[in-house]
Amino acid sequence: MKTTEIIAANLSLLMQHHGNIRQAALAQNTGISQRTISNVLRHDNTDNITTKTIKALAEYFGIAPYHLMIPNLTIDELTSKQIEQIISAYLKASPEGRENIKRIAEIEARYGELVFNSKS
Repeated sequence: MKTTEIIAANLSLLMQHHGNIRQAALAQNTGISQRTISNVLRHDNTDNITTKTIKALAEYFGIAPYHLMIPNLTIDELTSKQIEQIISAYLKASPEGRENIKRIAEIEARYGELVFNSKS
């Protein structure tokens, strides 16, 4: 899945979650043109997806900009502050603690892939 597709999916999910916000309303509230929002949602003309656009969208929805680029999040995960808590814990950890966090995350990711693939 391309980053532009991920951003489009997450933006669509956020718009639905916040009362089916229309593109025109989102444009008015973010200062982003409606055409750019439309392009993002259709992942057309992806040159218009700038960091400024991503930052403005994220700010409007009260999330960190990188949340828009994480695939397969539920709305609860997308709007949660839990990711920031995990990053904060990682940054506060000792070098050995960071290695353990990475190792466990890799194991969990592999386990998730095994479970997902066995259900297919």
